[in-house]
Amino acid sequence: MEQSKALRGTRTFLELEQVEPENLFVVGNDFARAGTAIRFTDGTNPEFYAAANRMPE
Repeated sequence: MEQSKALRGTRTFLELEQVEPENLFVVGNDFARAGTAIRFTDGTNPEFYAAANRMPE
């Protein structure tokens, strides 16, 4: 996912299940207005490639 922008009031911008973290690339997104940028539904927090993202405030 790249070049996306969260709108004001967004709770969770991206919610994922059954994703192989080594195949996930999150680059150049603006999550500043989201409560949570990325959440995995199984409660894990695996490492994945992320660069140049503006994270929630």
